[in-house]
Amino acid sequence: MMKDKRQAHLLMYDVEGRFLLQQRDDERDVPHIKDFLHPGTWGLFGGSLKGNETYEDCLKREILEELRYSIDSLKKYPKKGYKRLFYKKFDGNKKEICLYEGQGMGWFSLEEIKTLKLATIDRNTFKIINKTFTWDKDKKQFNIKFKK
Repeated sequence: MMKDKRQAHLLMYDVEGRFLLQQRDDERDVPHIKDFLHPGTWGLFGGSLKGNETYEDCLKREILEELRYSIDSLKKYPKKGYKRLFYKKFDGNKKEICLYEGQGMGWFSLEEIKTLKLATIDRNTFKIINKTFTWDKDKKQFNIKFKK
């Protein structure tokens, strides 16, 4: 059976304009994951759709599995392709988020992300994000400018 390539990923940022990223496990033989890709790299939280899931339902499930964090509202980033991005401002208590998949997690600015070893798909995503997200210090949120 061929793996479903459709994916949903979360761009979650905090009140300081830093994005939450996951450092993937180093081991290729992680027992619960088949076709493990990009060991040890940093990337967005999320994953592949299962069955008839919507992209949003997939992402909510993945975030619950990976962080034990329940997401309520998401905004969709209008990017086409098999990968769907959603974004959300996190202004809660960071102690509510616990890592259950991967070897690490951290909050990084767009400048810091440029220095990380990113998974290929996420490197391409952040090239686009760097062009469309601008930080508003007063509102403590990103302004997002989409191409029409």
